[in-house]
Amino acid sequence: MRYNEEDNDASVVVCDTATGRLTVGPFTPAELRNRPELVAAGDRLYALDRGFGRDHFKVLAPRGARGWAWSTLRDAPFDTGRATACHAAHPDGRTVFFSARGWGTFSFDAGARRWAWHGDWMLPFEGQAHYDAEVDAWVGLCRGAASPGRVCSCDVVSPAGEGDDEDHITAERPPPSWKLAEEKVARRDSVDIELAHTGNGRFCLVEYRNRRGVAGDMLDEDCLLLATTFRLRYDKDGALRAAERRARCYAVHKKSNTFGRQAFGV
Repeated sequence: MRYNEEDNDASVVVCDTATGRLTVGPFTPAELRNRPELVAAGDRLYALDRGFGRDHFKVLAPRGARGWAWSTLRDAPFDTGRATACHAAHPDGRTVFFSARGWGTFSFDAGARRWAWHGDWMLPFEGQAHYDAEVDAWVGLCRGAASPGRVCSCDVVSPAGEGDDEDHITAERPPPSWKLAEEKVARRDSVDIELAHTGNGRFCLVEYRNRRGVAGDMLDEDCLLLATTFRLRYDKDGALRAAERRARCYAVHKKSNTFGRQAFGV
């Protein structure tokens, strides 16, 4: 999916991870031109744009024989122009959570098509968090950690209940508990770090690094990608540990610093 003002007329390509088949979907909506947050939940893709206009929250979903189609959802009750700090899909497959700086944490129930406010606290992640059934928690990169690329887990927040008022703003709830992994999976000199959930309880931490001897603030025509796979476990004392770690390093050439990198699991 391409979502900037110049490429707004590009189609969305949908890949079926079970069969490996590709489908050409509809064009990207004009409202999604400010690098929206993308969240997959169930069989749908939610896009929350970072602009200031209306109709900035949309969903891409299958429509039977008509194929995939975009539809507009109720606008977020917070300022999306200030980039959300993190987002996560609830394991119920119908609820997505967003934490926005200065606003707190909200959830959107796709079934009821309503927003709910959970409190002025933030989920502890930076970017996307993933649900891991093996630890029954959301997992992601920790926001504001002293060392970059630290992985943390957070208890899954319950979706809004039936007792919400007509504006769908709940009474404030306490923030969830979270833990920082004991191991530092990422290196300190990484230029960019992303975390992908590859399924079956496995994660892959992808680091973009300059070659040895090249300063971190210099553009490097050849770079290195370091991919570390691991699982998360709680030890007997309840501490979060990164187990079964395996690391591989790859050389990436041909002016790789000009490409935007995105790690994802299939």
